[in-house]
Amino acid sequence: MLLEGVTGRLAERMQNGREIRRVADTAMRERNRLPARLEPMTDNTTPFADIGLERAIALRWTLRDIKAERLRLSPASPDDLTALTELGLIEIRDDAPVLTEAGHDALD
Repeated sequence: MLLEGVTGRLAERMQNGREIRRVADTAMRERNRLPARLEPMTDNTTPFADIGLERAIALRWTLRDIKAERLRLSPASPDDLTALTELGLIEIRDDAPVLTEAGHDALD
């Protein structure tokens, strides 16, 4: 009988300890948890969100070259021009690429 009482109290303490650890672990995770999805602080979304990092960097450099009118020194590839046109960031005027409003916004 004494043994049953001791094991009962021990089991109760172990259960309480597990619950305390579970609550503490949950509180720690909640405190350290980052938001599931970090939202930008502006309403503008990047047009390069669905493109790989290296490709997005190359396209941004092409946009900068178009804006600075450096295409005579380093011509843009036809693939880059096509991609930027499809994204609505440039348009072709008089056989030369020109940034649209969205293209200017993408660089700002």
